[in-house]
Amino acid sequence: MQIKYGIHSHKVDFIARDVYRRNPEFWMMGLKEDSVMYGYDWTAGKTQQPMPKGLSNIEIVATALDSSSGLAAIHYNFDNRTECMKELNAQKSSAL
Repeated sequence: MQIKYGIHSHKVDFIARDVYRRNPEFWMMGLKEDSVMYGYDWTAGKTQQPMPKGLSNIEIVATALDSSSGLAAIHYNFDNRTECMKELNAQKSSAL
């Protein structure tokens, strides 16, 4: 991402409980429990290079599968995300 869009707009490095700082072996469990968050964000208008048309944000985040394994996930958020989520929720509620 940095090669294409430049330095990230925002970095998230959040640890809710000090136990994860004192005991880094529990860091993955903190990710799984959402007590730890780590990732980078590139937001349109805040990057060194322009983002493709219609793309508002790219996020790379750390995600845990269990206490000893995880992965990096890439999220692409588009300008019409809000409208898409409304339509998806409407479809879900109509199926009830």
